[in-house]
Amino acid sequence: MLLALPGVVACGKRQATPVASRPLPTPIPLPTPLPPLPTLPPPGSPEHPLVVMFVNDDPSSIKKTADDFAKSLSTATKLTIEAQVTDSYGEAHRALCNGEAHLATLDAFSYLAVSQAGCGSLLYTTVIDGEKSTRGQMLTIAGKEIYSVVGFKGFRFCRSGPLSIPGWVVPSLMLRANGLNPMTDLYSVTDTKTDEAVIKSLLSYQCDVGATVVGAEVGIPNSNRIKIIATLPPVPTVAYALSLKLDTATQALLLDKLRNHEDKLKDLIEADELLKGDENEYAELRQLVIDAKLNLVSMGQ
Repeated sequence: MLLALPGVVACGKRQATPVASRPLPTPIPLPTPLPPLPTLPPPGSPEHPLVVMFVNDDPSSIKKTADDFAKSLSTATKLTIEAQVTDSYGEAHRALCNGEAHLATLDAFSYLAVSQAGCGSLLYTTVIDGEKSTRGQMLTIAGKEIYSVVGFKGFRFCRSGPLSIPGWVVPSLMLRANGLNPMTDLYSVTDTKTDEAVIKSLLSYQCDVGATVVGAEVGIPNSNRIKIIATLPPVPTVAYALSLKLDTATQALLLDKLRNHEDKLKDLIEADELLKGDENEYAELRQLVIDAKLNLVSMGQ
């Protein structure tokens, strides 16, 4: 009996039927709402003042005048306006396009950059020292077989200096537009310090070609031997541009109140006269930059 007992017990147990397991569904996480974006204070509020930026070689010399202008415009518009002064048109261009300035003075190349980027509109152009633009010319001396800008390749070039707009900046664009690299295709480049010295260097055969402001040869002995190869596009003087990042109502308010502050705007850049902005004045220069295959925005730096 004892030997048979384990078999009896074993036979008495019921066989367990396996039950198919069902996977539990993975809960789908609910999205967590993002916190609301901070609302910027409106332009012209104490927390977000409007900025007018002026460019001067000596910023400290006009800081008080600029501050007085900003206070007067603040009173007229009932907005908070502050003035900033810099010695760099490139900085003014960047500030306008970054929304860090709302009215700025710009040179011709900085304005072209602002216009190309679509961040500013032309408000005023100016007359300075009786001129609303500067114009250069590219020259050679009689006897040289040079009849076009392309012919400058391989010759000695004279300029007044590397920062001269009519004597180097625009001439170098003209060279590029004619397929020449001013850094490599000229035999040499000599700085003479003045336009008059460029003319005299050509007359004395120290240089073969060069560039000056239009009319630099007038009154210099033997200047009839100077040959003008090309007259360059005019480069407008300093301009005022208004930010397009402002809403239309604020733009309209500023335009209205600035009419009564034009004398101060004129004095801050030592201009003889303010003129209503005219895009046509930049057309020739803009086209030259395009023909030179240079980026307008980079030119404004």
